[in-house]
Amino acid sequence: MILLRSRRARAGLAGVAALVAAVTFASCSSTTDNGTSSAPVDLGKPMDAAAASKLAIEKAGPIEFATGDTVRGVNGKVITIGGVADVKDTTGIENFPGVCDGAKARFERANREGGVNGYTFSYAGCTDSGADPTTSKDAVTEMVEDKKVFGLVPFTATVSTVGDYLNDKHVPYFGWGISNDYCGWNNRQFGFSVTQAIACAGVLPGQTFYSSAGLESYLTGSGKKPADVSAAFIGSSVAAGASSVKSFAKMAVGLGMKAPYAKTPIPGPGAPPLSDYTPIARDIIASGANLVASTTPPAQIFPLVAALRSSGYTGDVLIYFADPRLAPLADQLDKAYAMTPNFGSGVFPSDTFKQIDADLKAVGSQADASASGTLTSYGAADLFLKAFAKINGSVTTEALAKVLNSGFDYPALGNALCGSTWPAGRVLGNDCAALVRFDGAKKAIVPIKDLQTFGHEYLFSLT
Repeated sequence: MILLRSRRARAGLAGVAALVAAVTFASCSSTTDNGTSSAPVDLGKPMDAAAASKLAIEKAGPIEFATGDTVRGVNGKVITIGGVADVKDTTGIENFPGVCDGAKARFERANREGGVNGYTFSYAGCTDSGADPTTSKDAVTEMVEDKKVFGLVPFTATVSTVGDYLNDKHVPYFGWGISNDYCGWNNRQFGFSVTQAIACAGVLPGQTFYSSAGLESYLTGSGKKPADVSAAFIGSSVAAGASSVKSFAKMAVGLGMKAPYAKTPIPGPGAPPLSDYTPIARDIIASGANLVASTTPPAQIFPLVAALRSSGYTGDVLIYFADPRLAPLADQLDKAYAMTPNFGSGVFPSDTFKQIDADLKAVGSQADASASGTLTSYGAADLFLKAFAKINGSVTTEALAKVLNSGFDYPALGNALCGSTWPAGRVLGNDCAALVRFDGAKKAIVPIKDLQTFGHEYLFSLT
């Protein structure tokens, strides 16, 4: 039996689980016939971000810029901004610490530095949407119609259906694209996810872009050659999980690995949990795998790793998250690799993380500068400000959206957040990541490879 010995870490697992779910969707949405293969796979032409962006726009077509002169939230030289985010879930657990504080801290820093183009920013607060669609809708409506905000920074609601409303009202919104409110093209031209496309199938009919960053970061960090890796991909028994593990297997084989196992034996949300992971562990070991890559939430990874090791597995483990709240539990994930897609990690000290930490402290926040909530929120505000600085002429919400939709490259935020490109970011994933490893003896997450571009983008047919 696995004991989650840290109450603080235990309380944070729900938020980490949501991150894993997002990563699972983001990885890609294609499938193979059976997901297990060592036969050659043609992934198509590998593309860097610039080439993928160009092709994405060709495939999706030009943005038909919204017209109008919406000045809601503009009061002289002051711009009012508000936020709506899942601060806590329906059980009261704080999923994404810092998800409101990051934006406030970044806007306050902009004000201390004299504003942008003569404008300063008034932050109207950030409402907890509580992982509830009704609460999210009410919170967004209040921000737009009562508080008259210019835009929502962040807008990070995991369960929400207000995308049509926000775009009809010409409200720019920036955040972590973990809801369908960010999925679309012309009909979502006011939405900008700092992590680019997540969980957005069907934007390009019959095709999807995906990135090899996860597996290529592992290869780089571990020093392994593709031909020496036999990978087992395991996920939850939900549609997205099945699609994800099969896609990872296809990617692995295309990169020159073997993929003898790609299954989803882990019960999905709402199903009774497994009491014994040993049969799964033995099945994986029997496949001959020397790498187990799991997209399942932490509460399922802990017993899986324990069962693998007690059954004699000596290969590597790769998970697709490295939330700092898991550091106290590093002994249970000892030597496991963790890829952090889109976000950097504070285990790589830098001036960027020092600046974010100082900005948080300036607004009285104790949030971790490297937490995914903080980085999403802070990065969303930074993207907003960088685009706002490019407005020529009257400040309207349409003018801000046009800056981004005309072709806008947001550079990486140091080693804290990957860059993004617009409008192609609505269909592209991200090929940058950081790689870390759990150290059980130190009860710590240790650095392997800092945030950088590892992989390539591929365009894959869903048929």
